[in-house]
Amino acid sequence: MIEYDYIPRGVCARIIHVELDDAGETIENVAFFGGCPGNLAAIPKLVKGRPVDEVVSLLRTVLTTRKDDETVGIIAFNIHQMNLISDRLEEECSADPEFGRIVEKEEARKDNGEDTGLFVKNVESVQGDERDIIIFSIGYAKDADGKFVQRFGWLNAAGGENRLNVAITRARKRIIIVQSFDPEDLDTEHSACKGPGYLKAYLTYAAAVSSGDHAKASEVLDSLCPPRGDAPVADNGFMDRLCEALNSEGFDTERDLRTGNYVMDIAVRRDGRYVLGIEDDRRGFMNGGTSRERDYHRRHFLASRGWHVVRTWTPSVLKDPEGEIRRIVDEARRTYSQFR
Repeated sequence: MIEYDYIPRGVCARIIHVELDDAGETIENVAFFGGCPGNLAAIPKLVKGRPVDEVVSLLRTVLTTRKDDETVGIIAFNIHQMNLISDRLEEECSADPEFGRIVEKEEARKDNGEDTGLFVKNVESVQGDERDIIIFSIGYAKDADGKFVQRFGWLNAAGGENRLNVAITRARKRIIIVQSFDPEDLDTEHSACKGPGYLKAYLTYAAAVSSGDHAKASEVLDSLCPPRGDAPVADNGFMDRLCEALNSEGFDTERDLRTGNYVMDIAVRRDGRYVLGIEDDRRGFMNGGTSRERDYHRRHFLASRGWHVVRTWTPSVLKDPEGEIRRIVDEARRTYSQFR
């Protein structure tokens, strides 16, 4: 057995004692001296028997198989995980100089003068950072007695759900979640704050999306924000004329298509796939909601589902309805041409 002691920086634990197998490849035990037992108790259970290269291996895979040179970031649930990942990444880079050069180049990366380099941060320090791909590590597990002690720190505090929201919205294209428990293990019935319930819902939703279980994903979304039953928008015939114009160009149209908690006024299809979504700008105002809900959350949600969305503007419809129709038909043609 190989043993070593690590004196961490900037955390409450004074010493971290690690025991590896004789090959130095697998963790047999981890012990923390000093520190916060609630947050640290699950870590030995999490890492015991698992190759120490596992998390870094995931980063290696992402960096060497990405197809569009995506930017990458790692978010750890707490500072203890952040330091452990950083240290293990440094060790792996020293052991594999070629990988080290890849990581060094990625950490120093800038695109158009903007820092877009690889980072390893904890949830509380990541606000404002975005990358194409995010690896989100959630290092909690059952203890030796099989009990899940849900001492989540910031997540259990009032407003903790806001920090969770920050973490899960840092990815522009894809988020990879590393976890060691089933979301059903979380007991949220007796939680005084919203955070643990949102974490359970998010992990359940992410698992459903990953497995292609769209019905389950919609069920989770509806449980958080039940469909509002958006009232139909009174129409002066413009939307019918718009559908007719699109149909004459070879597009199929579908009215009032629900996607998640939202309604697409016109969904435009061609060759069996949706190429465009059209929103009537009046719907958002008639059904209430803040401007942030109408102009950010709604758009962000629809974009994450692959929708390219355009919006009709009432002033333009009233002033030049034919011009507005031409604009949207042209946009449908342009979007369709990109898919061919």
